[in-house]
Amino acid sequence: FLIFKAIKINEKINGKWIDFFAALISLKRTKRLNQNRIEFYDFKRVDDPYKSGFLPSDHEWDLETPDFRNDEHIFLFGVNSKAQLLKVLISKSKEENGKVALKAVLHLKLDRNTVYTLNEEYLLPVSDLKSKEYKIGSLFLEVLNPFRRFRLKFRGYLREEKSDELVYVRFRLHWFSNTSVYDHKCSFETLFAAQQFAKNGCKSFEFENRLEQFGQIKGTVNIESEPQKQILLWGARSKTFNSKNVNSSRFYGIAKNGHGFSIGFVHDKERNIKYMYGLVKDISGVLRKVKRITLQNSDLESIPAESFDFLIETKENNFKINVKSEISNQNLSRDATIDESDAKCIAFYEDYGEDYFSRIKNKNHAFIYSVANVAEKNCELVLPLSDKKAQSVIISGGKGSSLASLTTLSKILNEKFKVPRGLIVTSNAYDLLLEENEDLKKAIDNLQQLAWSRKCDLKFECEQVVNLISNYQMPERVQAAIAQHLDRVYGNLVSEKSFAVRSSAVGEDSEEMSGAGQLTTFLGVKGKENISKAVIKCWASQFGFNYTEYKRGYGQLINNKMAIVILEMVDCDTAGVVFTCNPLNGDERQIVITANYGLGESVVSASAEPDTIRVKINVKSNDLNDKRTVDGIESIEVGRKEKFIKVNEEGGTVEMNRNSSEKCCLDTNDIMKLAEVCLHVHAYYGNSRDIEWGIKDGEIWLLQSRPITSLDHSYTEWEITHDIGHGFQRENEFFTRIHWNENFPGATSPLTMSTFIKMLDEYFQVRKCIFIFLPNISFVLGAHSRVTTAATMLTGIILNALYDGKVEYEDVFHDFGKILSTCSGTLSAEVPKMLREIARSIENHAEFSEMNDEEALKYLLSEKNEASKKFVHFLKRHGCRGMRELDYAVLQWGDEPIKLVHLLKTFRQNELKEEASKVLSVSEVLSTLKTKPSFLKRLSLRWFLLPLAFRNIRLREESKSTLAFYASKYREAFWNLAKKISYEEGKLPDPELMFYLTYAEIDSLIKERNASLVMKAKRRRNMHSKLDKLLFDDIVKDWEAEQSIDVSKLSGALTVKGTAVTHLSVKGRLFVAHSLEDAKDLKNGDILLTHTTDIGWSPYFPKLSGIVTEMGGLNSHGAVIAREFGLPCLIAISNGCELFKTGDVVYINGENGTITRLEE
Repeated sequence: FLIFKAIKINEKINGKWIDFFAALISLKRTKRLNQNRIEFYDFKRVDDPYKSGFLPSDHEWDLETPDFRNDEHIFLFGVNSKAQLLKVLISKSKEENGKVALKAVLHLKLDRNTVYTLNEEYLLPVSDLKSKEYKIGSLFLEVLNPFRRFRLKFRGYLREEKSDELVYVRFRLHWFSNTSVYDHKCSFETLFAAQQFAKNGCKSFEFENRLEQFGQIKGTVNIESEPQKQILLWGARSKTFNSKNVNSSRFYGIAKNGHGFSIGFVHDKERNIKYMYGLVKDISGVLRKVKRITLQNSDLESIPAESFDFLIETKENNFKINVKSEISNQNLSRDATIDESDAKCIAFYEDYGEDYFSRIKNKNHAFIYSVANVAEKNCELVLPLSDKKAQSVIISGGKGSSLASLTTLSKILNEKFKVPRGLIVTSNAYDLLLEENEDLKKAIDNLQQLAWSRKCDLKFECEQVVNLISNYQMPERVQAAIAQHLDRVYGNLVSEKSFAVRSSAVGEDSEEMSGAGQLTTFLGVKGKENISKAVIKCWASQFGFNYTEYKRGYGQLINNKMAIVILEMVDCDTAGVVFTCNPLNGDERQIVITANYGLGESVVSASAEPDTIRVKINVKSNDLNDKRTVDGIESIEVGRKEKFIKVNEEGGTVEMNRNSSEKCCLDTNDIMKLAEVCLHVHAYYGNSRDIEWGIKDGEIWLLQSRPITSLDHSYTEWEITHDIGHGFQRENEFFTRIHWNENFPGATSPLTMSTFIKMLDEYFQVRKCIFIFLPNISFVLGAHSRVTTAATMLTGIILNALYDGKVEYEDVFHDFGKILSTCSGTLSAEVPKMLREIARSIENHAEFSEMNDEEALKYLLSEKNEASKKFVHFLKRHGCRGMRELDYAVLQWGDEPIKLVHLLKTFRQNELKEEASKVLSVSEVLSTLKTKPSFLKRLSLRWFLLPLAFRNIRLREESKSTLAFYASKYREAFWNLAKKISYEEGKLPDPELMFYLTYAEIDSLIKERNASLVMKAKRRRNMHSKLDKLLFDDIVKDWEAEQSIDVSKLSGALTVKGTAVTHLSVKGRLFVAHSLEDAKDLKNGDILLTHTTDIGWSPYFPKLSGIVTEMGGLNSHGAVIAREFGLPCLIAISNGCELFKTGDVVYINGENGTITRLEE
């Protein structure tokens, strides 16, 4: 045997025994010293959730997120049997001179004939990249949970290969891993690796620095105006570090039954290393190390075009692969079989030479992405907008830093547009105010704690702090600095000028939080003294009730850094807002301009119906270095413009009326010039912008530029519905809800889902660490599982004993149910009995029935009578039970005993009408069965099978009760944590929201405030009631099917068309509010219809499922908040408040901008 094995090895290493043994010894030493970088968990460390692997550690985050010290290459692909395919390569260089080079190559195929491609490269400042995200132009790869879940986003243009035309594409895809991680540096099969190194004459024995795993891609794709498509793909992904002067060819296969393989040939030219590698995924998701591949190096270096077969051998199994000769899908994938199961194969070639990133670095880039996230600190109290230091967000706030950046761009473009002269009272000045007034700081800190704890009249407390600050004098140093800068610019004319004094908070006008309309702006301010007073009032405005609630609603600090912008007023002839993309779908081939006469305030506040102009843009690529041009005016919708606002010469502003105009307030020349300027701004910032503008005497003035909130960073409804899911192992998967539905009826909270999904997850060894961290519940769950299995087996045996082949199945199940009725003594049966005993013990049941629920509960908890004592005993014994008792988010009887009061009243009223039914003995039941079992069968049933079955039934009920008991303990702990995060730290506005986050998300939130996570939790909670109503078959095969409302099948009594703000749709109850006072009667989930909205409506928005307004523009308050909350929203529904009434069931269609009243 040894001689035979030696001969086989000799053939594989070409007789190079010395090289073979050298490689073998070196590789064994490498394996001994190095372990898989991901499988490093110490399960005994029950005191540390990171070292045990329960939560993703910093080590895992470091490996998965951008590392600016190294070159990185990320490859990701997915295929399915429908010939759909996605293939993505993202490459990033290490940092040099504060910049990194990035390259993205993408292929997308949704049918057999059409392939969309992307091939772009960028040079970006490091400060432009987020710590957990790779961004390459319009493509984003976000790490949600390292080695477990990723999010791939795109909003931009792909090139259709056949026609070579650009196509607008949006997709939101999630990667769910379904295997552990294969670490190429140490996960290899030693003997196979040594043979490879020896055969190729390598003198150095080191594998590439590469991590790889298999998984599933799920998500939605929108192409142009086509209906949204859902795709589900299976594939693999890898991450390679510092691969220079390396050529590699890789070949992957994914079978419909769940098998997969990854093989390849790597040639490191610098170290003269050549080797073949391989790994296999079996149908259960376990990775197998390869012992032998029946292919030569040359076969992998250039994959043969003709059909070929090969074998992959592992320690456990051999896998036969047949690759078909037909090369389909434009060389993207090939048909194959893996162990006779249909499969798809793809080849991937890499050539990372020394100059791989050099061309990108040496390319002449324009000023694209010149605006980095500047966060430099300094000690200046006042800065002119022209000072580069004013671009710091920390110093100047969101609005101020943006204006400073616009001032710089204006100079670069030789003043194609102008920015009003002005200065910034920096956040240092605000800090000085607090330093000099300790009592003021204490009052603000006290307000923050009160706002978080919610134990006060917050509106009153906010008013107190606002009044307190407003009555303070500005620090003399700040007042002197403002006066000095104004005198320097305006001299003696300063008293004749009108100024806008605008708040500029840090975090305002960001991609996550717009803060639209939340802070105070003073227009037409004259004189230094009035300017100083306005600055103080702006500082005070951040503690106004609405903005305090806004910050609390995002889990942010109430006392935020605040700067103030003082701008010279421009008494514009026309003004408005520009979106540098279609704000509904994000298409950048269209710029949307809203305009009115006078100042832009009438457009921003939606106090008048503006003109809406759509301008067509010629887009050459996603790369903003490829200059975009204005292609002409697409459409003009003339608004009534019955009101406009002008600067009052005596100070302030004045609203003026005019007759409805049928003429656009902008001429063609102004429209084209304005659109061109806004294209420059878009390129300068590197993302779509919301720009406030004005025109005075033919000159364009830009007054603000902010990102369009929630365009790229919000979660779609599909994502909110599916992002707690898990990766499937295979395409032909079946699902059942039968057992799960018993314990988790309806939708389950994400926190609970993440617990039980991890318990069942075998792929990251998380199952073991969950059992360590939840020792009691895991033990009981195991016992419950064993008892359930035994009960299931006994059920099968009993059914078989009853069935003799001659009787009907219905009779068998009828008899089986009759037999089970004789099983007594189950723990669950105690509950109604104890409740009835409590009801019988109530002394004066008529008086008890007349009490309201709160009084009745107080009576039952008093322990002064027999009924009360029994009730308290019941809560001690069964207080952990109730509806959805294993869901941590759902409070049970012991948490909310008032749920039992109405039930007890019902028991008392009906007890005399009910009679106890007689329970037959087992012998009596056996003699009355329809199936007429034989004497021996009755004997075995009576004395053996049924006693065992009944025992297991009782044990199953007891184990389930114990499981509910431990679940209640964890529920109590989770609620305590939620209250601490919410009431003491203010990171969540509502403790309940924590149950709509996963463990990893809670971990991130505890470490730092995160407005995006808070919004995600709110979206999930809002979706929960909708998901709870979904119904599924017992066995689910068609899991790709999506449920949607078909309006054509509903009889609509009325349909009105308006303008869609978001493309979302919703069906629900309509609430018509003619004024803000009406809003007090709003119910959760209502669709609001009103004339228009302003900041006063903000507290009611979290209750809504949709918004409809008669007036307003795409940038109005309602539209901004709707986008931010991810709510369906329509505007410009003429006479809507008269046409519809409260209680109507309506359907908002975000695709065509209509609201339909349904007849049901």
